Amino acid sequence: MPAGDRQARGSGNRCGMRTPRSAGFALIAALALVAVVATGLAVVGVTWQHAIQRDREQQLFRIGPLYAAALEEYYQSAPGNFKAYPLKLEDLLADVRYVGLVRHLRELYTDPIVPGVALQPVRSAAGQVIGVVSTSTSKMLLNDGALTYTQYPFLAPSASSASSAAGTTP
Repeated sequence: MPAGDRQARGSGNRCGMRTPRSAGFALIAALALVAVVATGLAVVGVTWQHAIQRDREQQLFRIGPLYAAALEEYYQSAPGNFKAYPLKLEDLLADVRYVGLVRHLRELYTDPIVPGVALQPVRSAAGQVIGVVSTSTSKMLLNDGALTYTQYPFLAPSASSASSAAGTTP
């Protein structure tokens, strides 16, 4: 094969190795592939983060009403005419106002938005626990981020009307 034919074809040298010109193309293709994969991972990461936050928010909307119902049950089941809310959340686990063991809540649930942290009690002016609220100050997915989790308390139904008149403290 004449030497001029090898150069015209541009297929490399006799051993089948690529010339530096074709090696540059492979490098550019590899960089483009890395850029596409990185962009895809960034999109998936944001979507995954929203999915986790949405799941934690759903857990909060399951746990919050449990606390509100337990607080209402504690209030309504008071012996005699003296109705009162508990002074601490632990009183929902074992109600000592009765001779036998009465449980209004099975366990004290942690804040699903901030794992490992307890939900913060909402207290009335008299210091009684009338609800719970998350300790997270991040924006909620619900309401398109108009509220933060600390602005969305879960109050006992009978305390909701009284708290608007008396004022509450978290």
